[in-house]
Amino acid sequence: MMVALGGPSPPPAMTSTNEAFKSVDFSDLPVLRTFTAKDGAALAYRYQGPVGSKPIGSVVLIHGSSASSLRMHVLAQGFARAGYAVYALNIRGHGASGWNGTISYP
Repeated sequence: MMVALGGPSPPPAMTSTNEAFKSVDFSDLPVLRTFTAKDGAALAYRYQGPVGSKPIGSVVLIHGSSASSLRMHVLAQGFARAGYAVYALNIRGHGASGWNGTISYP
Protein backbone atom coordinates (compact mmCIF):
# COMPACT_ATOMS: atom_id res chain seq x y z
CA MET A 1 0.00 0.00 0.00
CA MET A 2 1.24 3.50 -0.81
CA VAL A 3 0.18 6.86 0.54
CA ALA A 4 0.21 9.23 -2.41
CA LEU A 5 -0.82 12.49 -0.76
CA GLY A 6 1.34 12.48 2.37
CA GLY A 7 -0.98 10.82 4.89
CA PRO A 8 -3.07 12.32 7.64
CA SER A 9 -2.25 15.59 9.36
CA PRO A 10 -1.22 15.64 13.04
CA PRO A 11 -4.10 15.81 15.52
CA PRO A 12 -4.75 19.11 17.33
CA ALA A 13 -3.30 19.62 20.82
CA MET A 14 -5.44 18.25 23.64
CA THR A 15 -6.02 21.56 25.39
CA SER A 16 -8.83 20.12 27.49
CA THR A 17 -6.35 18.09 29.57
CA ASN A 18 -3.92 20.97 30.00
CA GLU A 19 -6.18 23.96 30.70
CA ALA A 20 -7.01 22.98 34.28
CA PHE A 21 -3.35 23.04 35.28
CA LYS A 22 -2.52 26.53 34.04
CA SER A 23 -3.67 28.09 37.32
CA VAL A 24 -2.02 25.56 39.67
CA ASP A 25 0.79 26.86 41.85
CA PHE A 26 3.69 24.42 41.46
CA SER A 27 6.15 26.50 43.51
CA ASP A 28 6.01 24.01 46.37
CA LEU A 29 6.13 20.88 44.22
CA PRO A 30 8.13 18.16 46.00
CA VAL A 31 11.38 17.16 44.34
CA LEU A 32 11.54 14.01 42.25
CA ARG A 33 13.02 11.03 44.01
CA THR A 34 13.89 7.74 42.35
CA PHE A 35 13.68 4.09 43.17
CA THR A 36 15.81 1.59 41.24
CA ALA A 37 13.63 -1.25 40.01
CA LYS A 38 14.83 -4.86 39.86
CA ASP A 39 15.59 -4.46 36.14
CA GLY A 40 17.73 -1.35 36.77
CA ALA A 41 15.18 1.24 35.58
CA ALA A 42 15.04 4.43 37.65
CA LEU A 43 11.38 4.93 38.59
CA ALA A 44 10.50 8.44 39.76
CA TYR A 45 8.06 9.56 42.42
CA ARG A 46 7.28 12.58 44.59
CA TYR A 47 6.78 12.35 48.34
CA GLN A 48 4.50 14.80 50.14
CA GLY A 49 4.77 14.56 53.92
CA PRO A 50 1.71 14.87 56.11
CA VAL A 51 0.79 18.12 57.79
CA GLY A 52 1.34 17.34 61.44
CA SER A 53 3.82 15.16 63.24
CA LYS A 54 2.71 11.62 62.43
CA PRO A 55 0.91 10.30 59.32
CA ILE A 56 -2.47 8.69 59.86
CA GLY A 57 -1.85 6.51 56.81
CA SER A 58 -0.31 6.46 53.36
CA VAL A 59 -1.75 7.21 49.93
CA VAL A 60 -0.28 6.20 46.57
CA LEU A 61 -1.38 8.33 43.60
CA ILE A 62 -1.04 7.06 40.04
CA HIS A 63 -1.56 9.45 37.12
CA GLY A 64 -3.48 8.86 33.90
CA SER A 65 -2.06 7.63 30.63
CA SER A 66 -0.75 10.94 29.30
CA ALA A 67 0.47 12.56 32.51
CA SER A 68 3.03 12.30 35.31
CA SER A 69 3.24 12.86 39.07
CA LEU A 70 3.10 16.59 38.37
CA ARG A 71 -0.63 16.28 37.68
CA MET A 72 -1.21 14.75 41.12
CA HIS A 73 0.12 17.82 42.98
CA VAL A 74 -3.19 19.38 44.08
CA LEU A 75 -4.63 16.03 45.17
CA ALA A 76 -1.40 15.18 47.03
CA GLN A 77 -1.58 18.50 48.90
CA GLY A 78 -5.14 17.74 49.98
CA PHE A 79 -4.23 14.31 51.32
CA ALA A 80 -1.15 15.75 53.08
CA ARG A 81 -3.28 18.44 54.75
CA ALA A 82 -5.60 15.64 55.92
CA GLY A 83 -2.61 13.97 57.61
CA TYR A 84 -1.53 11.35 55.06
CA ALA A 85 1.92 10.57 53.70
CA VAL A 86 1.53 10.77 49.91
CA TYR A 87 3.54 9.07 47.17
CA ALA A 88 2.80 10.30 43.64
CA LEU A 89 4.33 7.91 41.12
CA ASN A 90 5.55 8.38 37.57
CA ILE A 91 4.62 5.09 35.95
CA ARG A 92 7.21 3.41 33.74
CA GLY A 93 7.81 5.40 30.57
CA HIS A 94 6.19 8.62 31.90
CA GLY A 95 7.79 11.73 33.35
CA ALA A 96 11.24 10.77 34.58
CA SER A 97 10.51 7.04 35.03
CA GLY A 98 12.58 4.56 33.10
CA TRP A 99 11.60 3.33 29.71
CA ASN A 100 8.51 1.85 28.09
CA GLY A 101 8.23 -1.88 27.65
CA THR A 102 7.61 -5.02 29.57
CA ILE A 103 9.30 -6.05 32.77
CA SER A 104 11.83 -8.73 31.86
CA TYR A 105 12.35 -10.50 35.15
CA PRO A 106 10.37 -13.33 36.74
